Amino acid sequence: MNSVVEDPLLVAKRRNQLTLAAITLFSREGFHKATVKEIAEEAGVSPGTRATPTPQPRGGSNS
Repeated sequence: MNSVVEDPLLVAKRRNQLTLAAITLFSREGFHKATVKEIAEEAGVSPGTRATPTPQPRGGSNS
């Protein structure tokens, strides 16, 4: 089951939490030693929480 969060502010907040946690862990443990579970724990979110890229609307010269 996929869950979609439609609140762009909440999505941005979670993405920021995960990014900062990842940077902290990468600095402390190294990129190759950090796991998704550890990043989630550092961020204070469930390991199932992922900051996935949101599809961008097509347009302009790339369409």
